Amino acid sequence: MSPLKLLHESVPASKYSAKLCPSRKMQHAHLPHRSKASNNTMKTFLHAATISFVFAVTVFCADAPEAEAPKVNYTYNATVARVIDGGTVALNVDVGFGVWVHSQIFKLQGINVPDTSGDDKTLAMQWKTRTQDTLAVGTEVTIQSFKIKDKTGGYRAVIWKDGVNLNAEISKAVLK
Repeated sequence: MSPLKLLHESVPASKYSAKLCPSRKMQHAHLPHRSKASNNTMKTFLHAATISFVFAVTVFCADAPEAEAPKVNYTYNATVARVIDGGTVALNVDVGFGVWVHSQIFKLQGINVPDTSGDDKTLAMQWKTRTQDTLAVGTEVTIQSFKIKDKTGGYRAVIWKDGVNLNAEISKAVLK
């Protein structure tokens, strides 16, 4: 039974028959306040409709497989602002439409550099020198970046120049 029909049955005909609008579409706008019984009937109807909707959504969506979020790589043009250490650089990134992000820090993907304050300070300095030689300040590069999903957060990048993967070049030079 429709809610409007329930409403009409709960209010006696004598109370609203004189207030009928010429347009039957507007009839509900001129009805007097509903009785308490009518309100309870309406609440019961809405409650049942809500429960039915939730049940239907649960049943039909239960078999749907959960989709994994794809790993989205972003590609930008950038210039090198500075080399922080052998595996970390700050880049000025052109994000498009004349908008630049200056001194954004990126960890180089695939390069694990020893800490400069540790025992391997000489090796860490070799990494930094090689990275500075390869990525001189002002060098125009293309980067593929993505958000890191570990405790450090931040961004990782693969840096390209003229079709050459500079991350691989830096690794080869230091490991020789």
